[in-house]
Amino acid sequence: MEDSSIEIKKIKVSETFTVEMKSRGSLGLQLLYRTDHDSIVSISRLPADPVEKKQISPGDPLKAVYEIKGLKRGTVKITFYETQPWNKNFDDIIKKVINVQVVE
Repeated sequence: MEDSSIEIKKIKVSETFTVEMKSRGSLGLQLLYRTDHDSIVSISRLPADPVEKKQISPGDPLKAVYEIKGLKRGTVKITFYETQPWNKNFDDIIKKVINVQVVE
């Protein structure tokens, strides 16, 4: 994992924050996420910046930005990881872990 510590975020219901990472899709890796509770937050990947797309060369990593929105009160662990979904023997590469506490 890039940063071995677990990040802790506290947000309110309907509040959002973003998480930015590098996606290494050109190396055959997919950047995905999983949660331990699905209904506490919503997570969506934001579209890539068109200006940034024009400034990259083949093989360069792309910026991946995820928006996380509090849906209801509770705590959720979000793990962002890289994987090769077609390769069943591939060990996931943990990129970031965030514990999010959603309060009223």
